[in-house]
Amino acid sequence: MLHLLKINIGIMAMGLIVFSAIAPAMTADIKYDGYKARENDAYSISIQAYIYGLAPVIIERTEKVFVTTPGPGHAPVNQFGHVRHLTTPDDTVIVSPNSDTLYSIAWLELGKGPIVLHVPDTHGRYYVMQMLDAYTNNFASVGRRTTGTGEGDYAITGPGWNGSAPEGGKVIRSPTNTVWILGRILVNGPDDVANVNALQDQFKLTPLSQHGKPSGYNKPQGLSDFKKYSPNQDVPDKLKFFEEFRVALKNDPPPEGEAALVAVFGRIGLPDNETPYGKGLDLAVADGLERALKDGDGIVKNAWANIKGNSTNGWAVALNIGTYSYDYLTRAAVAEGGLGANVPEEAIYPKAQADNNGNTLSGAHRYVMHFDKGNTPPVDAFWSLTMYNATTYMLVANPMGRYAIGDRTPGLAYNPDGSLDIYIQHDAPAGKASNWLPAPEGDFYLLLRMYQPKPEALNGTYRIPPVMEVK
Repeated sequence: MLHLLKINIGIMAMGLIVFSAIAPAMTADIKYDGYKARENDAYSISIQAYIYGLAPVIIERTEKVFVTTPGPGHAPVNQFGHVRHLTTPDDTVIVSPNSDTLYSIAWLELGKGPIVLHVPDTHGRYYVMQMLDAYTNNFASVGRRTTGTGEGDYAITGPGWNGSAPEGGKVIRSPTNTVWILGRILVNGPDDVANVNALQDQFKLTPLSQHGKPSGYNKPQGLSDFKKYSPNQDVPDKLKFFEEFRVALKNDPPPEGEAALVAVFGRIGLPDNETPYGKGLDLAVADGLERALKDGDGIVKNAWANIKGNSTNGWAVALNIGTYSYDYLTRAAVAEGGLGANVPEEAIYPKAQADNNGNTLSGAHRYVMHFDKGNTPPVDAFWSLTMYNATTYMLVANPMGRYAIGDRTPGLAYNPDGSLDIYIQHDAPAGKASNWLPAPEGDFYLLLRMYQPKPEALNGTYRIPPVMEVK
């Protein structure tokens, strides 16, 4: 269970500091194997470092892919990359992606100054420009819920900037110079994609220094123009995570309130200016790091698989995601399995992995979800039920090409009494394909996305129907 796995790194760090202070006194009467003691010391710190560092490492890896390689949504630093098609199983960069919106993605590096985000008037159409810092915390958003759907300009600044907003615009301050803008614009079916493509082109990013000047700036820049550090390529593969984390700490330092924790990480060389993970590293320390990497990965994956919040009829909705404070395990788990999750006020993602009998969801069985009349998910924007492979965290390929079903699904058939049944199974249900959500042959999980959820969805009074096995 998540509450048993949750690790308060700040408290553990203080414990490690105290332990290091009293250890000499303890060794007077006890003999330790020196190698094993050093290995265990490195292991205990590295477990914490893995859990703390996974989110910023994943952010750095993801940014590098998006700004240095071609692909949907990819673009140079400080420019938008637009995904022009609805997500399919072939899109594998972001885990648990949605297939309700088109993504508009940008990676900002603010070391040379603010970037102005211009948003067009979407005439009531739902959109959100979600902003995450280098540690995956949502620090701001622009869109229908927060700023409306009118035209506007927003200067996004780094932590060290002091200045004035552009004329008629507002300032949004980021805790880190690295910012991930994860934009989503609602698509009302395949026939609406072209309309959203035209709208995507109206979202603009301009350096504040160029704002209001004639167009034609937008000179492509790479990460090397902004980031001072990159991982040492001579580090052995088994230690590369810690080298990546060392670099992430240099590129985007954590908040000052976490300085004591980072100091503890110094015991395994993480704050060092030069890599300690190459030749000459103490073999005991290397073994401790390698063991921690394996066990840390298992801890995080288990935390994602068992993430809990409010639980209703087998559905779990975590309301403590999007911003994480000192809950580093939840932060790591969401980065592992649900990277880019919004704050609950914007969207919630109830998750089901088991049926009404508590058995793991599998394409070997058939299921139905029954919504009574007037009891579909309560939202101010939209809802959808999406199918994911339990191993890859990706959409599930199927002959129908349907990866989600929801309030905008064409041809969705309601029962004569106004209720709604959704059929979840591997093979098409006879005569009910309009309400079919195709499943893989093996295990899967479901996410019930609820955008702009109403209060009853946030306070737990709305009860999501269970996933009922059909014999």
